Amino acid sequence: MFSKRKLTVQVRMSKEEREIIEQVAAQMRRSCSDALRVLALEKAEVLGLPGGSINMPPPLEIVINPEDVHPVVIEVLRRAKSADDLSSKDELTPGDKEFWENL
Repeated sequence: MFSKRKLTVQVRMSKEEREIIEQVAAQMRRSCSDALRVLALEKAEVLGLPGGSINMPPPLEIVINPEDVHPVVIEVLRRAKSADDLSSKDELTPGDKEFWENL
């Protein structure tokens, strides 16, 4: 029977590389070590190496029916989008600014 054993691997990396790995792990909702393991297995699969097939959870997808959204929210989103395009939120009303700050 197969027995899992803990394996310790020492890796030298820059601070920037470590930050990237942490960001990837957070996006994958995994620990850094688990994310590195998954990435290695994915790369093995791409390269056609044996044992590269893994089961990843499906990505999180949120679907919103526009008919279920209150018209005020749609208007606030539209104004916020135009304000983002201008790199400023100055066009938002004080109520809209409060809405976004309290989300």
